[in-house]
Amino acid sequence: TQSTGSSGINAEYGTAPLSQIIIEQNTTIDDERTVSVAKSLKVAKEEVAYAKSMFNKKHLASVSEKLSPDQLRLHEELCKRGSSTWLTSLPLAEHGFNLNKSEFWDALANPNL
Repeated sequence: TQSTGSSGINAEYGTAPLSQIIIEQNTTIDDERTVSVAKSLKVAKEEVAYAKSMFNKKHLASVSEKLSPDQLRLHEELCKRGSSTWLTSLPLAEHGFNLNKSEFWDALANPNL
């Protein structure tokens, strides 16, 4: 897949400064070199994150073009911040909102309950 290939390139790009130190086989690294490598790693990490973000945006746009209006609206609603908080919040036992494992799976399988 494309993401597998890009993650390999990202890993290679992100570790290039460290790889160079290993290739040099120095037993000590001076402070100036340490700062230089740290800066290089930070820049590489930011560039990889930006490239990944742009790839994801392009992929999302291409997928969105193929969705029906109803599916697109549903997707937009599900992507809104906080739309999945019910999955991570703890129910209140005092109000009878706690579910055991089988009740939870029943609720997921049949949302009309």
